[in-house]
Formats: sequence, structure tokens, C-alpha cells
Amino acid sequence: WYVVQSAYEITAIFAMLMLILAGWCVWKTISERDTITDIAIRRPSRDWNRLRVIEMLHGAVNGFEAVIPIVILLLFVGLEDSVGAVKSYIAVLAAVSLYAVGRRVQHRHHASVLGLWTVLTTVGRGLFALFNSLFGALAMFTADGIFGSWRWASATAVMYETVEAEMDGGNGERRYAYIADRELFLNLGRVAAIAFLIILLQADSEATIRYGLLLTILLQIPLVLLTSRQTRRLPHI
Repeated sequence: WYVVQSAYEITAIFAMLMLILAGWCVWKTISERDTITDIAIRRPSRDWNRLRVIEMLHGAVNGFEAVIPIVILLLFVGLEDSVGAVKSYIAVLAAVSLYAVGRRVQHRHHASVLGLWTVLTTVGRGLFALFNSLFGALAMFTADGIFGSWRWASATAVMYETVEAEMDGGNGERRYAYIADRELFLNLGRVAAIAFLIILLQADSEATIRYGLLLTILLQIPLVLLTSRQTRRLPHI
């Protein structure tokens, strides 16, 4: 009775139960309940509008990363169970590298971290585009596994630092509006990128799979520059 479909169903149920348990644990640790009165940013500042663009760029890059690597895995690694093995390998690399780097990174380093992520993932993706082979795929996944986690750590830190700067000692309940606004623009970027990716796949699927992730470099460069300006604008940098 145990088939691939059952494995997906069991995993989904287990993940849902873990999410419910985690949510319950968080709920029990909250000593004060906030009243959320508004989740819309009425008059965003220039710094917050810049963060919106940053988050849209992050979302667009992530939209490409959510689709193309899975297709590459299935093409060059093979069976579906290999996907889990490779993802576990990437998770281990991410955890080790993030621990090592996280102990040394300070607030002023966020843009530099994103710049290093851009350069090194470009090398990995360039190797895949050049060789279009299992070796190239493993090089790309190794680079993304080691350095991709740095990107989200710095991006999240910049976002929360910007929220704190926008609050400036004001009503703490407003932070939910800023976080919701950030999620909106992050997912707008994802949706736009995936829609664009579908168009590219219909036009030339083989070229898109091989070179598609290199297109994200065009997004990562302005992302680094905007993050550099954003961190300089934050009061404690």
C-alpha cells in the first residue's frame, strides 16, 4: 500500500502537525497579547519604499530558485528520492556555513554578504550553464547551499532593522503592518518572476533550464546596491 503518493501525503500531514505544534508553543510563550488595528502602511517613507523594492527583488530571485533547481535535479540526478537527498545535503551545508559566518557578521556587513552571495552563486550557476551536466548541477547546488542561507539571514536582518527605524519608538502594534507589507511585496516579486518564467519555458524550455538562473544576476546586482544604501540609512549602522 506504500507508494510515492502515500509518502507525499504522510510527509504533508507530519509537516502540518509540526507547524501546529510550533504555533501552539509560540502562542503559550507570549505573555502579552497585542491588538492589531491596522495592517496597511498609509504613508510609506522613502526608506520603506526602498525596502519594498528590495523585497520584490528578493522575491523575484526566489521565484526562479523555487522552480528551476527542482527541474535540474530531476533531469540530472534522476529519481524523486534523490531530490530529498540533495536537499538534505544542501541543508547541512547551509547550517554549517551560516553558523560559521553568523558569528562574525555585523550590521554593516549586510550588503557585503549579499555581494559575496551574488559572486559565488554566479560561479556555481555559470558552471552549470557551461557544462550542463551532473558535475555542473552539483557545483551549482553546493554554491547555493553554502551561500544561499547567508542571503536570507542578511535580508531578514535588514528588514527588521528597517521596521525598528520606521517605528522610532512609536506604537509597537504597527510592526505587524510593516511585516505584512513586506510579505506582500516579497510575494508580488515571486509571482511576477514565476509568471515570467512560465513564458520563458513555453518559448524555449531547454535554454531556460540551462541559463535561467543566470538571469537572476541581473536582479541581484541592484539588490546589493539598494541594500548597501538601505543599511547606510539605518541609524545604528
